[in-house]
Amino acid sequence: MGWKKTALALGPLLLFAGACAPQPARDVVVEIPCDRFSAEAGDQVMITRTASVARGGHIVLRLCSNPSTGFSWEDAHISQPSVLAERSRTSLPPTIAMPGAAGLEEWTFEARDKGVCTVTFSYSRPWDGGEKGAWQFQLDVTVT
Repeated sequence: MGWKKTALALGPLLLFAGACAPQPARDVVVEIPCDRFSAEAGDQVMITRTASVARGGHIVLRLCSNPSTGFSWEDAHISQPSVLAERSRTSLPPTIAMPGAAGLEEWTFEARDKGVCTVTFSYSRPWDGGEKGAWQFQLDVTVT
């Protein structure tokens, strides 16, 4: 069989094999801007979201944050660390150049194993007597 016939015969098989190969895990981005947390003074705001990610993938979470107010997000609480692990946390600057403008806090989580877990966050003033839990966020995660 000539090389052209061999290439024509094997070409579809190679394409099919590539289509059946495991696909790389995709990242999921969840972003909650400041206007989603807006409420009257003194009201506690709780937001819940769900996310599904393949094992080996990542969830990037961005939550409104404004350190100039004295508030900050407490450390993430992960109900099942064997399912999901925090890999990084960073602050993103405001998109507008105005003193006191809010930015975003960003976490990256790695999907370690199949299962479900909950990640909770609390936005507080961390000192003794400071306001606790002014904003609450919960992320319900399914790793497939």
